Amino acid sequence: MTSNLATTDDVARLETQIAQLTDLVRQLSPEPGWMTVKEAAESEGVSISTINRRVDKGEWTERGTGSNRRVKARR
Repeated sequence: MTSNLATTDDVARLETQIAQLTDLVRQLSPEPGWMTVKEAAESEGVSISTINRRVDKGEWTERGTGSNRRVKARR
């Protein structure tokens, strides 16, 4: 007879997967105060390259990578 109950290892694996998925959702979900590099460039009236340089210099706070890269809005 097989048991349908989850083992402690099963639960631990699921908790790890849930944490990983939660992190991904946070990266993909727009958050108030954060904008894409393109949006920041438009807001500042500069090029995307300028925003990227400013991020690289530490002048802007960033998170994410690639198309999910966001910068902290300046207000």
